[in-house]
Amino acid sequence: MLRGLCVVERRASLVSFAIVLAAALVTLVGCGKGGVRVSHELYDQVLKRHVEDGLVDYKALADDETLTEYLDDVANADLSFYTTREESMAFWINAYNATVLHAVAVRYPVRSIAMSAGFFDGVEHQVAGRAMTLNDMGNEMWVRFRDPRVHFVLSLAAVGGPTLARDAFLADGLDARLEEAARRSIIDDGMAILDREEARLDLSAIFSWFGEEFSQVAGSVDSFVSPYLSVEDQAFVSEHDVTVSYMLYDWALNVRPEEE
Repeated sequence: MLRGLCVVERRASLVSFAIVLAAALVTLVGCGKGGVRVSHELYDQVLKRHVEDGLVDYKALADDETLTEYLDDVANADLSFYTTREESMAFWINAYNATVLHAVAVRYPVRSIAMSAGFFDGVEHQVAGRAMTLNDMGNEMWVRFRDPRVHFVLSLAAVGGPTLARDAFLADGLDARLEEAARRSIIDDGMAILDREEARLDLSAIFSWFGEEFSQVAGSVDSFVSPYLSVEDQAFVSEHDVTVSYMLYDWALNVRPEEE
């Protein structure tokens, strides 16, 4: 009789152990994928409602809860969901730009974020469970991706910066969009202007601020820029002793004219 009780108790203990083990496994799995896989659809909706030709309707944006909802997802994102470089890169670009939009909207009507102390390096935002400044986010992208072309798609909330895209970035076609953004910024937006009379290449201050990144990829800033110039300008640069100078940056807010 006692022997039978021992067997029953042993079986009960094994069952209890199995239940505890199963619960522990569920907990571990939950920890691994306990966050959010962010869909960028909400951010895309925000862009299409409030951005036109790179300029933003910050007054209307301040009342749009869709952006707050998207940033809530960003704050709770689980980065392990993003298994490819392109998926991860798209997440960080969108998260950065959405954070900039929100940070400006809550300060609007500010005339320039240059007037807002700590905008890039002081105020922290929640990203994937971490408290990060905008500069922290930018540094994270450099460490992860080593692609300075992101500086042609990251918003600085200023007319002197890259044109803010009206579509969220996705993994599909990401490299092509980065390449197009680099070409448009350098040529169409005037981030590189060749003065032949002075034999001088005037570049956006962005190339000065992040010169080390451009140089690590291409050897020098002008070597990065040159392939994006016209064939004639490339020939001039290669045949002459061209000096490089950096233009003053225009920090005026990239606000839509009707909101000024």
